[in-house]
Amino acid sequence: MNKPELSAISFSIQNELRRKAFHLTALGYAAGYYFLGREVMVKLLAVTFAAVTAGEIARFLFPRVNAKMVKWFKGIHREGELQELSGIFWLHFGFFVTVYLLPDRGAVLCGMGYLILGDSAAALVGMRWGRHKILGKSVEGSLAFICAGTAVGMLFVSPVRALVGAAVGAIAELVPLPGNDNFWIPVVSAGVLTWVMR
Repeated sequence: MNKPELSAISFSIQNELRRKAFHLTALGYAAGYYFLGREVMVKLLAVTFAAVTAGEIARFLFPRVNAKMVKWFKGIHREGELQELSGIFWLHFGFFVTVYLLPDRGAVLCGMGYLILGDSAAALVGMRWGRHKILGKSVEGSLAFICAGTAVGMLFVSPVRALVGAAVGAIAELVPLPGNDNFWIPVVSAGVLTWVMR
C-alpha cells in the first residue's frame, strides 16, 4: 500500500464538508457543558486537550505518524495544517480556555455554537457563493456566520446579545489573528458576551 504524499493532498468543497461534519462532533462538548456543568467539563477538556497535544507532538516528531493520522482523518486537514498544528488542536485549546476562564453559562455555550455552526456556515457558504472578498475571505461567508450564529445564540441569550456575539465571532473568523480561528472564535465571542451581560 502506498503511503500518502502529504504535499499532494488537495483541498476541495468535499474536503470542507468532511471537515465541518467532523466539526459537528464538538457538539458533544457543548452538550456535556450544558448537562454536566462547568467543573466536569474543565476536567474533561483538560484531558482531551492533553491527548490532542500529545498527538500533535507525535505528528511532528515522527513523519510516519503524521502520514497515518492524515490518512485516518482523511479530508479534514487543510494543506497548511499538514506540517503545522491542526484545527483539532486549536478547537480543543479554545474550548478549554473558554470554559476555564469564563463563568457565564450562556456566553460559553454561545461561543461554542458560534465556532461549531457559525464557522461551518461561513466556510461552506463562502466556498460555494462567496464573491466579494475582504481580508481574503468572503462577505457572504461572514454574513452566513452571523445568521447561523445568531440563530444558535438565541437558544441561550437574548436575540440582541446573540447577534452581538455572532458579529464578534464573525470578526474573529475574518481577521487574521495569530494561531487559528478555532481558538479565537469561542474565546473572543464568549468573552465579549460575558462582559456585555455584566
